[in-house]
Amino acid sequence: MRPLAASPATWRDVELPDVVGAFRGGDAGAGHGLDELTAHDGELLRRLHRLTREAFGAPADTAASFLAIWSVGALANAVGATWALADAGLVVDPRTLRLLPGADAPITGVRLGSRVAVVGPDHPWAAAPGAQVVVDRDQRRDLAVRSLVAAAEPVVEALHRCVRVGRAGLWNQVGDGLVDWLAYRAAPPDVDVAAACAELARAPARRWKATAVAWPIGTAAGPAIAVQKGGCCLEYRFATAEHFSGEDGAAYLRAFPVEAGERVTCGTCSLRARADAAARQRFWIERRGPS
Repeated sequence: MRPLAASPATWRDVELPDVVGAFRGGDAGAGHGLDELTAHDGELLRRLHRLTREAFGAPADTAASFLAIWSVGALANAVGATWALADAGLVVDPRTLRLLPGADAPITGVRLGSRVAVVGPDHPWAAAPGAQVVVDRDQRRDLAVRSLVAAAEPVVEALHRCVRVGRAGLWNQVGDGLVDWLAYRAAPPDVDVAAACAELARAPARRWKATAVAWPIGTAAGPAIAVQKGGCCLEYRFATAEHFSGEDGAAYLRAFPVEAGERVTCGTCSLRARADAAARQRFWIERRGPS
């Protein structure tokens, strides 16, 4: 496992972006605030939803699921990674969180802004700026999950209201985000990151009903981690074999044949058998190396 960052600020600005690709370091600046998504009866959210449908050819409910994943699901990735790799509860101020637009999708990055790392008294960050010491581990866990729920709820409610999709499926994307950042990743040798993420995903303060699972697998590229989501992103509503391109895509279709026009679920999908999900993730890890 990599050495722990020297401070909460270094974790946010250097280490976390390396672990969770959607994250950008630095203080909040340009980008969409969460409050902007829900202002004026969700005007911005509706526009981002329309752009998502157009960019991916996705139906309304799938586009809503993608927006949840890119925004508060990405925030959950950060909360899960901070708990598992830094042994700290990440408590964010949703007023300073920014969603960054990109060329490939309406939201391609997230900047945390203000945050507090909740740590135990013996943690190396205990005396650092941006840290709060809380002795009880369960309390640290619950503070992190309650912070995530508080940030996610307005987005979930706005998507539910504006796009008329179910709350349960949207909340499942948030809960899955605590775990699914582990997919296609090398297994750290000295910490049970899967157990740490499961601890968060099953916290009493959660609002999601389904929980993702993660477990170690062997690959030709070395020990890795497989993930199966508890919810479903609904990508299968539009994805077909035609979406796989290039040499890697052709190799994948040879390994896992798909009939022309057949709907395809992602490799971490809850609709797959666990062994099938692991086999598909193993394929990409061995093809490209663990992320």
